[in-house]
Amino acid sequence: MVQWTRSHPDWQLVGNSAKPFSELRFGDFNGDGVTDVVANMGGHWSVSDSARAQWRTLNPSLNDPVDGAGIFIANLDPDDNIDDILKLEVKSLTQGDLAVQAFAVTWRSKNGTEPWKVWKTYAAKFPNHNPDFETPGHGFVGRFGPGGTFATLMIDENRTGHFQSLGQGGSLVEWESLFPY
Repeated sequence: MVQWTRSHPDWQLVGNSAKPFSELRFGDFNGDGVTDVVANMGGHWSVSDSARAQWRTLNPSLNDPVDGAGIFIANLDPDDNIDDILKLEVKSLTQGDLAVQAFAVTWRSKNGTEPWKVWKTYAAKFPNHNPDFETPGHGFVGRFGPGGTFATLMIDENRTGHFQSLGQGGSLVEWESLFPY
């Protein structure tokens, strides 16, 4: 069992879950500025508002597990206070002995309540001549830009970072890193 506490004014039990910590994600899914807990309960996403309330259905149509490295929580919209759920899928095809073609798709469930929609698709060709080579299998989500909005980050075969975020009016803004990773 996982328990969470708050420290103001004294340490107090806030809530708990029979799910292990690895099967929980944390974000704000009602826009009140307080962290909520998300889990896959009964074959769909459920949320405990403010990590205190009883579990309620967040999205009845999506049943992806929230554990694993491929699920991210971030608010990609600069015009609301509700977090989104992102999923990364990476597929690779070996092309001969010298290269691997990797395809990474970032899916987005806006506010955690909408169906999956493609956020961004990447294709990159990575050298395969190193015996320790591993196909890239992860992306990043964070506040990378000067505006403080959340963005996704993927690193290509040349170690260049590709960032995507939503600008004013909902248009996709993209930029690249100046230096290799």
